[in-house]
Amino acid sequence: MKSYVRQMKLTHRLAAIFGLVIACSLGLASQASATSFTVGDSLTLGLTPGEPSSPTDEASYINFLVDMVPGTTDSGPSSPPSYTRTSNVLCYPLCPDATATGSLTDNSGDNDGDFGSGFTYLLAKYDGPNGGDVIWYVAGLTGTFDIPDELAPNPLCTQGSCGLSHWALFNGTTTPTTTPTTTPTTTPQQVPEPASLFLVGSGLIGLSALVRRRARQK
Repeated sequence: MKSYVRQMKLTHRLAAIFGLVIACSLGLASQASATSFTVGDSLTLGLTPGEPSSPTDEASYINFLVDMVPGTTDSGPSSPPSYTRTSNVLCYPLCPDATATGSLTDNSGDNDGDFGSGFTYLLAKYDGPNGGDVIWYVAGLTGTFDIPDELAPNPLCTQGSCGLSHWALFNGTTTPTTTPTTTPTTTPQQVPEPASLFLVGSGLIGLSALVRRRARQK
């Protein structure tokens, strides 16, 4: 009898452990971390000077930047020379053109947002004594993201703090035939798959049944 009671206590403990595993997994699923961007990270395409910021204008700045050879600078549509293309190859030389059609702009000043689906470029505009834009290549990324809320010190901002004015997401007019060869500096946290949860649960349930069967035999 005592042996049976011990076996039942063990069964209850296994059930409690299984419940804890499920609860923790659901918690992780609801708290997946955002993709964090920094200036100069592996997905930074480049920097542009502070210029008019309508979606059409910003798309043209992105298009000039993505056509530049990685690791170079150019005057671009403005003066003085201040377009800087990072050395990140990413989609070059097959980067699709950005289009203002379907673009999404957030003027709230918040430094976080959601990728939605289908966007290719993320632009953040910073205001200040000599602010400008930072462009990241985000094709294929989903979920939430966050970007710096100010730039200092930075090649774009050398005369004081430059705060975030807004960010914008742009579609590409064509689909590049290459994919990014690098990954963000911070990647979304992995969420447990339902199949993994099923296997863990099945194993615990099977073990519990085996314990009960042996208890009855005794």
